[in-house]
Amino acid sequence: MNDLSTSPAPAGSQDGAPGAGLRALFIGGAPRSGTTLLGAMLGYGPNQLTVPEAVFKFHLLKDLRDDGLGLAPEAVTARLDADPVFPLWRVPLPEQTTGKVSYPDLIHQLVLAYGQRSGKGRAVHWIDHSPGNIRYATSLQRLFPDARFVNLIRDGRAVAASVMPLDWGPNTISEAAKLWSTHIAQGLALERQSPDGCLTVHYEELLRDPETTLQQVCEFAGLQYDPAMVDSREYDASSHTRTDHGLVGNRPDPGRVDAWKSRLTPRQVETFEFLTGELLDYLGYDMVHGSAALPSPRSERLKDFSGHLLRRAVVDRWRGRGRPGIRTR
Repeated sequence: MNDLSTSPAPAGSQDGAPGAGLRALFIGGAPRSGTTLLGAMLGYGPNQLTVPEAVFKFHLLKDLRDDGLGLAPEAVTARLDADPVFPLWRVPLPEQTTGKVSYPDLIHQLVLAYGQRSGKGRAVHWIDHSPGNIRYATSLQRLFPDARFVNLIRDGRAVAASVMPLDWGPNTISEAAKLWSTHIAQGLALERQSPDGCLTVHYEELLRDPETTLQQVCEFAGLQYDPAMVDSREYDASSHTRTDHGLVGNRPDPGRVDAWKSRLTPRQVETFEFLTGELLDYLGYDMVHGSAALPSPRSERLKDFSGHLLRRAVVDRWRGRGRPGIRTR
């Protein structure tokens, strides 16, 4: 097992502590907005390390002591041992010690262990593409004061078309609209709160002009840009998520920008636009109905709700058996 260092250091790793000199880039946004694709592209090269989604770090935030910085060693072990995501990192559980455990040092130690296993032990930047990073950005900023954030935005109708067929997350248009608008609000709030530490990027820009978009992100985050990022990946997708991320290894395809138009029904598009108001328009996306969008009739809402319950109870459970609960945000 690894030795879990203890440290009274407040925020960020101090000289000599695990991860000293490492700098984090947190990519976040609504699920199915391209966070994994962007993270995998940016992880190319010897100086950058893209880690698997790290939902467990959000759970560990709940265990921080009253000072908001330290963790009880027994809480760390219990959380990681029970977490369905942590085994996907394929690194040992930290060894228990006495005293307060520094949250940043713990995360950096896990990142370093993953880097060693991946042959990137000398990386100076680590990239975390968990969508929930936007949701917990205030805490992450406090704990990793040198970190940078990318708020990745995608057309909400495309997000809905991508997430509804999966065995996790929303499976109705109304649920998808709520999920997307909530993440958009959190991302825009972060951008306003931390204009120098947060960069907003549109997924569609990444598909249409990956070279320019990647250069922009690298300059913002202090990463080393390499033109090979567009086509090359140095990211080990877990077998549990390979189906969800089947296109991550491909060159960005601008043809996917408008794929939602053939995957959503006209009624679903109108319902989405009604529920989210003119948020799409605020973000620069052309709306089909705009302010003329009408809500779904009651009969349709009841049908969607009953279908949602059936799918949750039978279809999603059957399709998702054997997969870890890695989509909890």
